[in-house]
Amino acid sequence: MEIMEEVMKKYSSKVKIWNLSLGIESKICTGSMSDLGVFLDYIQDTYQVQIFVSSGNLNSIPLREWPAQSDMGERDRIISPADSVRAITVGSLALYDAENSIVKANEPSPFSRRGPGANYIVKPDVVDYGGNLTKDFCIDGLGIKGLDTKGNVIEGNGTSYSNPRVVQKFASVYDEMVEKNLLLAKAMIIHSARMQSRELLEQNQDNIKYYGFGMPAVNVQDILQCSEDDVTLVFRQKVPQGSHLEMFNFPYPNSLIRNGKCYGEIGMTLAYNPILDDRYGREYCRTNIDVSFGTYKYNPDSGKTDFSGEVPLECSWDEKFEKARVENGFKWSPIKSYYRKISRGIQLGDGWKIRIDMNPRNGLNVLAQEFVLILTIKDPAGHDIYSEVINGLRARGYATSNLETRQQIRQRQ
Repeated sequence: MEIMEEVMKKYSSKVKIWNLSLGIESKICTGSMSDLGVFLDYIQDTYQVQIFVSSGNLNSIPLREWPAQSDMGERDRIISPADSVRAITVGSLALYDAENSIVKANEPSPFSRRGPGANYIVKPDVVDYGGNLTKDFCIDGLGIKGLDTKGNVIEGNGTSYSNPRVVQKFASVYDEMVEKNLLLAKAMIIHSARMQSRELLEQNQDNIKYYGFGMPAVNVQDILQCSEDDVTLVFRQKVPQGSHLEMFNFPYPNSLIRNGKCYGEIGMTLAYNPILDDRYGREYCRTNIDVSFGTYKYNPDSGKTDFSGEVPLECSWDEKFEKARVENGFKWSPIKSYYRKISRGIQLGDGWKIRIDMNPRNGLNVLAQEFVLILTIKDPAGHDIYSEVINGLRARGYATSNLETRQQIRQRQ
């Protein structure tokens, strides 16, 4: 810890992205935050840097198969400091498989540790390729190529291989930004992972413990740019305590409205840095932000406008109790993911709106909380909905601009 702070004092003004492939096996994260996880949060807040942490390796047998054995218990749970709230924690997938490999390609590596983190926060955040093993625990062409200290090509595996792969993707996104913003880059990486891996959570809701939000796209331009058949909007704003933000009359694409019903595919990622306080144990995160995107309709009987959120959280809940909302509904989580594929259509009503709410823990006074919201609407039929939404926003008086990147500057030159 002393070494890390000394290094940050010297270099954090210039170096904003840090890889930390470190795990303390004796510190399995099952309850409150670990000391080192809290320290990494302090470092990232104090020095305004983004740290990437490997989820940790399971080094004792039996290793995890896929689907996971029912008797694994907590053996494969993430270890300190992978529970850091501010850090992006990275798990591992198998790149190759063989007839006698423990898992198949694109399944969680047999050694990659799973979440959740403290208070059910999603960890790992994302995954990438880190290797595989045979059933007699040999690599035999199933690992990841790398270099040793003498520059020789070697083969190995572990979350220390997957972690820098995501660091490279994040750095590519951050480097392309004209206006550098770590929270925005984090939201974009996680949003890319979710949209790339959207089938995983539909197969089994528990998959989020192993895959996090999925694996980000390899090509940075796939993360930064839209095609004509989808539109991605980025909102950077602050929401004040005791109030909320609303955007009425959102221009839902006309191509996705048929006979008064709306169709399409919608994904949203919400990212924010909640106030943290380690004195409160598992209630470490002290602020919560929620977003709703849905339809509204005026009710003449009540004289009020009824609103229906149409894009649910990836982890949904039917209960209204706090415990259920924390365990299954991302409450108090700094990253929230929402997704819906509307195949049967929903009634349009009077229009669509976005609503954002912020609530602090009891007794906490917060003037405002900054957030990044990324919203993607996709047309499976391939229509040009990008122009429809952008033109609709401008017609309603909203100012829009493309995310400025170095690539655009190079093209202009």
